[in-house]
Amino acid sequence: MLPWAICSAADQNQRKDKERRGKPASDNSLGAGGYSIRLATCSHPTWWTMNTEKFSVSLRIWHPTSAADTLTRMLDLNPSIVHSVGLPRTTPLGKSLDGFYKHTYCSFSMIESSPGSFTDALEMLLGNLKPNEDNFKQIVTEGGRSEIFVGVFTESSTGFIVSMDHMRTLANLSLDLSVEIYY
Repeated sequence: MLPWAICSAADQNQRKDKERRGKPASDNSLGAGGYSIRLATCSHPTWWTMNTEKFSVSLRIWHPTSAADTLTRMLDLNPSIVHSVGLPRTTPLGKSLDGFYKHTYCSFSMIESSPGSFTDALEMLLGNLKPNEDNFKQIVTEGGRSEIFVGVFTESSTGFIVSMDHMRTLANLSLDLSVEIYY
């Protein structure tokens, strides 16, 4: 059996379990209702075991000309990692490296190591970022880029669906979605 089929079977079983418990199951089809994205990774056929998934979420921004302090003031967020365009490169511990930063980079920790599926927290997260919609659009207009970065940590296969509504909200906020799955 291919890993896709294994993950697909696991997802179908989870959906059936949710329906039996009276919870709405996400639609995993293309059609009149819209599009959904389903991402999955499988390293081995262990989909029948309990998933102990955790996730972390960061907002990451790259900008070609604005300094990091300008971006952090504009967004009214405290960064966990910053470097500004034109400044000498350094390691995270402050040791000098050759060269200069070619762009500004800011990373803001939004959710740290939370159990469960990140899609359950997506509604709240996007709502918290909505006040910065115009700022994210300005970053893109000026040649920058903003993204929600999700790290998913799991011991077995996993999958998720990003709903059409959440994808629309991400697009309206001018935010990309980047997901790394670690197992």
